[in-house]
Amino acid sequence: ESGEPQAGRDAITSRWPAALERLLALGGEGALYVPGHGAVVDAAFVRAQRASLAERFGVA
Repeated sequence: ESGEPQAGRDAITSRWPAALERLLALGGEGALYVPGHGAVVDAAFVRAQRASLAERFGVA
């Protein structure tokens, strides 16, 4: 299972949800996504992560 998102001081976290939207648009429902750390995940995981980040950082 993937852990909490990690961010350095120069990260623009408010842009993370949009980046995940772009990945989902490129890969589609059947794609597998390989994060920089943690297990390979599916589109459902990426959508859930996107929703969590959007809520955390107050973006739509």
